Amino acid sequence: MLQRFPNSSWGRPKHEIDARVLRIYRSFLLRLSQAGEALNYILLTVMIAATVKLLVFTDFENLLPYDGTVLTCVLDGSTQGMPNVP
Repeated sequence: MLQRFPNSSWGRPKHEIDARVLRIYRSFLLRLSQAGEALNYILLTVMIAATVKLLVFTDFENLLPYDGTVLTCVLDGSTQGMPNVP
């Protein structure tokens, strides 16, 4: 007759609950939850920094008018010139 090893679930009925596996799964879910919280704070900080950079350091006076040609015209806000950029 085969011996049952105490750490194996082989040959056990399905209604038995393996507490060791449940503890491992619970600890995995807790670590995953903590990693998600940390990632949430990191992404929030990056989004706030990107928004501040966009609002403070972007020159909104540069325009890109489209006239239907292959050349792109850029209105430079600092020189008020419109050079053609191929």
